[in-house]
Amino acid sequence: MQEIAARTLAPSCLKAVRAHPLHEFLADLQSLVLPCRCLGCGRFDRLFCVPCTNAVRALTRFMPLETTLAQPLALPVFSAGAYASPGKDALIGIKHEDMPGLAKVLRPVFEHTIETTLCELRRSKTLASDARVLFVPLPSRASKVRQRGFDHLSLLLRDNRFTRKRTVRALRAGGARSSQVGLDHEARLVNSRRLKVTPAKLELLRHQHIRVVLVDDVCTSGATLTAAAQILATHGVSVSCAVTLFRVEIRDSTV
Repeated sequence: MQEIAARTLAPSCLKAVRAHPLHEFLADLQSLVLPCRCLGCGRFDRLFCVPCTNAVRALTRFMPLETTLAQPLALPVFSAGAYASPGKDALIGIKHEDMPGLAKVLRPVFEHTIETTLCELRRSKTLASDARVLFVPLPSRASKVRQRGFDHLSLLLRDNRFTRKRTVRALRAGGARSSQVGLDHEARLVNSRRLKVTPAKLELLRHQHIRVVLVDDVCTSGATLTAAAQILATHGVSVSCAVTLFRVEIRDSTV
Protein backbone atom coordinates (compact mmCIF):
# COMPACT_ATOMS: atom_id res chain seq x y z
CA MET A 1 0.00 0.00 0.00
CA GLN A 2 1.16 3.52 -0.70
CA GLU A 3 0.21 6.49 1.45
CA ILE A 4 -0.57 9.44 -0.78
CA ALA A 5 -1.93 12.10 1.57
CA ALA A 6 -0.38 13.92 4.52
CA ARG A 7 -2.26 14.34 7.80
CA THR A 8 -4.16 17.61 7.93
CA LEU A 9 -6.65 19.18 10.28
CA ALA A 10 -10.31 18.68 9.48
CA PRO A 11 -12.36 21.77 8.57
CA SER A 12 -13.51 23.68 11.63
CA CYS A 13 -17.10 23.64 10.34
CA LEU A 14 -17.45 19.92 11.06
CA LYS A 15 -19.44 19.03 14.14
CA ALA A 16 -17.33 18.66 17.30
CA VAL A 17 -17.67 15.49 19.35
CA ARG A 18 -18.75 16.14 22.94
CA ALA A 19 -19.75 13.71 25.63
CA HIS A 20 -23.22 14.04 27.18
CA PRO A 21 -22.91 15.24 30.83
CA LEU A 22 -25.44 12.67 32.08
CA HIS A 23 -23.55 9.83 30.39
CA GLU A 24 -20.33 11.05 31.98
CA PHE A 25 -21.95 11.19 35.42
CA LEU A 26 -23.36 7.65 35.12
CA ALA A 27 -20.00 6.32 33.94
CA ASP A 28 -18.24 7.93 36.91
CA LEU A 29 -20.85 6.50 39.28
CA GLN A 30 -20.38 3.02 37.82
CA SER A 31 -16.60 3.26 38.22
CA LEU A 32 -17.07 4.03 41.93
CA VAL A 33 -19.42 1.10 42.50
CA LEU A 34 -17.63 -1.38 40.21
CA PRO A 35 -14.01 -0.22 39.79
CA CYS A 36 -12.05 -1.86 36.98
CA ARG A 37 -8.92 -1.33 34.93
CA CYS A 38 -9.17 0.82 31.82
CA LEU A 39 -8.59 -1.27 28.70
CA GLY A 40 -6.57 1.54 27.17
CA CYS A 41 -4.11 2.59 29.88
CA GLY A 42 -4.58 -0.03 32.61
CA ARG A 43 -5.39 2.42 35.40
CA PHE A 44 -8.18 1.70 37.88
CA ASP A 45 -10.99 3.82 36.50
CA ARG A 46 -13.80 3.17 34.05
CA LEU A 47 -13.73 0.31 31.58
CA PHE A 48 -12.46 2.96 29.17
CA CYS A 49 -11.31 6.12 30.96
CA VAL A 50 -11.88 9.73 29.95
CA PRO A 51 -8.28 10.40 28.82
CA CYS A 52 -8.30 7.31 26.61
CA THR A 53 -11.73 8.18 25.20
CA ASN A 54 -10.52 11.71 24.46
CA ALA A 55 -7.38 10.33 22.81
CA VAL A 56 -9.50 8.21 20.47
CA ARG A 57 -11.94 10.99 19.67
CA ALA A 58 -9.08 13.39 18.98
CA LEU A 59 -8.92 11.63 15.62
CA THR A 60 -12.00 13.66 14.67
CA ARG A 61 -9.76 16.75 14.56
CA PHE A 62 -7.99 15.41 11.47
CA MET A 63 -8.69 14.47 7.90
CA PRO A 64 -8.56 10.71 7.25
CA LEU A 65 -5.38 8.93 6.22
CA GLU A 66 -5.57 8.10 2.52
CA THR A 67 -4.02 4.94 1.09
CA THR A 68 -4.15 3.50 -2.40
CA LEU A 69 -4.21 -0.28 -2.61
CA ALA A 70 -2.18 -2.16 -5.17
CA GLN A 71 -3.34 -2.79 -8.73
CA PRO A 72 -5.41 -3.90 -10.52
CA LEU A 73 -8.08 -1.68 -8.97
CA ALA A 74 -5.93 0.92 -7.16
CA LEU A 75 -8.75 1.35 -4.64
CA PRO A 76 -8.50 4.48 -2.43
CA VAL A 77 -8.96 3.71 1.28
CA PHE A 78 -9.66 6.40 3.89
CA SER A 79 -8.97 5.57 7.55
CA ALA A 80 -9.45 7.57 10.74
CA GLY A 81 -5.98 6.72 12.01
CA ALA A 82 -3.38 4.09 12.75
CA TYR A 83 -4.36 0.85 14.45
CA ALA A 84 -2.78 1.71 17.79
CA SER A 85 -3.75 2.11 21.44
CA PRO A 86 -6.10 3.24 22.81
CA GLY A 87 -8.40 2.91 19.76
CA LYS A 88 -7.02 -0.54 19.06
CA ASP A 89 -7.83 -1.59 22.64
CA ALA A 90 -11.44 -0.46 22.29
CA LEU A 91 -11.89 -2.38 19.02
CA ILE A 92 -10.30 -5.55 20.44
CA GLY A 93 -12.59 -5.24 23.46
CA ILE A 94 -15.61 -5.20 21.16
CA LYS A 95 -14.49 -7.98 18.82
CA HIS A 96 -12.66 -10.38 21.12
CA GLU A 97 -13.65 -9.63 24.72
CA ASP A 98 -17.45 -9.34 24.48
CA MET A 99 -17.64 -5.62 25.32
CA PRO A 100 -20.13 -4.16 22.82
CA GLY A 101 -20.63 -1.09 25.01
CA LEU A 102 -17.25 0.21 23.86
CA ALA A 103 -18.73 0.87 20.42
CA LYS A 104 -19.89 4.26 21.72
CA VAL A 105 -16.22 5.30 21.97
CA LEU A 106 -15.58 4.58 18.30
CA ARG A 107 -18.88 5.52 16.64
CA PRO A 108 -18.19 9.30 16.48
CA VAL A 109 -14.80 8.61 14.91
CA PHE A 110 -16.31 6.35 12.26
CA GLU A 111 -19.01 8.89 11.43
CA HIS A 112 -16.45 11.68 11.18
CA THR A 113 -14.26 9.60 8.85
CA ILE A 114 -17.18 8.90 6.52
CA GLU A 115 -18.27 12.54 6.57
CA THR A 116 -14.82 13.95 5.80
CA THR A 117 -14.21 11.34 3.10
CA LEU A 118 -17.43 12.26 1.29
CA CYS A 119 -16.65 15.97 1.63
CA GLU A 120 -13.16 15.48 0.19
CA LEU A 121 -14.41 13.35 -2.72
CA ARG A 122 -17.00 15.99 -3.60
CA ARG A 123 -14.48 18.81 -3.23
CA SER A 124 -12.06 17.06 -5.60
CA LYS A 125 -14.90 16.31 -8.09
CA THR A 126 -14.24 12.59 -7.69
CA LEU A 127 -17.82 12.30 -6.50
CA ALA A 128 -20.46 14.25 -8.39
CA SER A 129 -22.71 16.49 -6.34
CA ASP A 130 -25.81 14.64 -7.55
CA ALA A 131 -24.40 11.15 -6.93
CA ARG A 132 -26.14 8.95 -4.39
CA VAL A 133 -23.74 7.04 -2.17
CA LEU A 134 -24.55 3.55 -0.92
CA PHE A 135 -22.39 1.75 1.62
CA VAL A 136 -21.50 -1.94 1.43
CA PRO A 137 -20.11 -3.33 4.71
CA LEU A 138 -17.60 -6.16 4.69
CA PRO A 139 -19.27 -9.24 6.22
CA SER A 140 -18.22 -11.15 9.32
CA ARG A 141 -18.36 -14.92 9.37
CA ALA A 142 -21.77 -16.16 10.53
CA SER A 143 -20.15 -18.36 13.18
CA LYS A 144 -18.34 -15.35 14.65
CA VAL A 145 -21.53 -13.28 14.73
CA ARG A 146 -23.32 -16.10 16.56
CA GLN A 147 -20.43 -16.41 19.00
CA ARG A 148 -20.41 -12.69 19.80
CA GLY A 149 -24.16 -12.30 19.74
CA PHE A 150 -23.86 -9.23 17.50
CA ASP A 151 -22.29 -8.03 14.26
CA HIS A 152 -19.53 -5.68 15.39
CA LEU A 153 -19.53 -3.57 12.21
CA SER A 154 -23.29 -3.01 12.43
CA LEU A 155 -22.75 -2.01 16.05
CA LEU A 156 -20.08 0.53 15.07
CA LEU A 157 -22.32 2.01 12.37
CA ARG A 158 -25.46 2.19 14.51
CA ASP A 159 -27.13 5.63 14.38
CA ASN A 160 -24.58 6.79 11.79
CA ARG A 161 -26.34 9.59 9.92
CA PHE A 162 -24.52 8.82 6.66
CA THR A 163 -24.92 5.05 6.46
CA ARG A 164 -28.39 4.86 8.02
CA LYS A 165 -30.89 3.76 5.34
CA ARG A 166 -28.07 3.71 2.78
CA THR A 167 -26.42 0.42 3.71
CA VAL A 168 -26.71 -2.48 1.26
CA ARG A 169 -25.51 -5.87 2.48
CA ALA A 170 -24.51 -7.12 -0.93
CA LEU A 171 -21.66 -9.32 0.37
CA ARG A 172 -21.64 -12.32 2.65
CA ALA A 173 -18.91 -14.58 3.97
CA GLY A 174 -18.62 -17.93 2.22
CA GLY A 175 -18.84 -21.06 4.35
CA ALA A 176 -15.18 -21.92 3.78
CA ARG A 177 -13.92 -18.48 4.83
CA SER A 178 -11.80 -18.58 8.00
CA SER A 179 -10.50 -15.96 10.43
CA GLN A 180 -8.04 -13.41 9.03
CA VAL A 181 -6.11 -13.14 12.32
CA GLY A 182 -2.43 -13.97 11.90
CA LEU A 183 -2.57 -14.52 8.11
CA ASP A 184 -0.02 -12.95 5.77
CA HIS A 185 -1.08 -10.94 2.71
CA GLU A 186 -1.26 -13.86 0.29
CA ALA A 187 -3.22 -16.04 2.72
CA ARG A 188 -5.61 -13.15 3.43
CA LEU A 189 -6.14 -12.67 -0.30
CA VAL A 190 -6.98 -16.34 -0.84
CA ASN A 191 -9.30 -16.31 2.16
CA SER A 192 -10.99 -13.08 1.03
CA ARG A 193 -11.81 -14.53 -2.38
CA ARG A 194 -14.33 -16.75 -0.60
CA LEU A 195 -16.65 -13.77 -0.25
CA LYS A 196 -20.04 -14.25 -1.90
CA VAL A 197 -22.53 -11.78 -3.34
CA THR A 198 -26.22 -11.49 -2.54
CA PRO A 199 -27.79 -11.27 -6.04
CA ALA A 200 -31.01 -9.61 -4.88
CA LYS A 201 -29.00 -6.68 -3.49
CA LEU A 202 -26.82 -6.10 -6.54
CA GLU A 203 -29.55 -4.38 -8.58
CA LEU A 204 -29.61 -1.58 -6.00
CA LEU A 205 -25.95 -0.84 -6.74
CA ARG A 206 -26.04 -0.83 -10.56
CA HIS A 207 -27.93 2.40 -11.21
CA GLN A 208 -26.11 5.12 -13.13
CA HIS A 209 -25.97 7.72 -10.35
CA ILE A 210 -25.10 5.30 -7.54
CA ARG A 211 -21.59 5.36 -6.08
CA VAL A 212 -20.51 2.46 -3.86
CA VAL A 213 -18.29 2.81 -0.79
CA LEU A 214 -16.99 -0.26 1.04
CA VAL A 215 -16.91 -0.08 4.84
CA ASP A 216 -14.78 -2.13 7.25
CA ASP A 217 -13.27 -1.74 10.70
CA VAL A 218 -9.57 -2.21 9.87
CA CYS A 219 -7.48 -2.12 6.69
CA THR A 220 -4.52 -4.45 7.23
CA SER A 221 -3.02 -5.62 3.94
CA GLY A 222 -6.00 -4.46 1.90
CA ALA A 223 -6.61 -8.01 0.67
CA THR A 224 -10.22 -8.20 1.87
CA LEU A 225 -11.15 -4.79 0.47
CA THR A 226 -9.47 -5.61 -2.85
CA ALA A 227 -11.27 -8.96 -3.10
CA ALA A 228 -14.60 -7.32 -2.23
CA ALA A 229 -14.14 -4.64 -4.90
CA GLN A 230 -13.12 -7.27 -7.46
CA ILE A 231 -16.08 -9.56 -6.84
CA LEU A 232 -18.47 -6.60 -7.09
CA ALA A 233 -16.76 -5.49 -10.30
CA THR A 234 -17.33 -8.92 -11.86
CA HIS A 235 -21.05 -8.36 -11.23
CA GLY A 236 -21.08 -4.91 -12.82
CA VAL A 237 -20.69 -2.82 -9.66
CA SER A 238 -17.90 -0.24 -9.52
CA VAL A 239 -16.53 0.71 -6.09
CA SER A 240 -15.46 4.34 -5.62
CA CYS A 241 -13.46 3.90 -2.41
CA ALA A 242 -13.39 2.27 1.00
CA VAL A 243 -13.63 3.72 4.50
CA THR A 244 -12.22 2.04 7.60
CA LEU A 245 -11.75 3.00 11.21
CA PHE A 246 -8.08 2.09 11.35
CA ARG A 247 -5.14 1.20 9.16
CA VAL A 248 -2.58 -1.34 10.31
CA GLU A 249 0.66 -2.92 9.17
CA ILE A 250 0.49 -6.60 8.19
CA ARG A 251 2.85 -7.59 11.00
CA ASP A 252 0.10 -6.86 13.56
CA SER A 253 -1.73 -10.18 14.13
CA THR A 254 -4.45 -9.07 16.58
CA VAL A 255 -6.93 -7.67 14.03
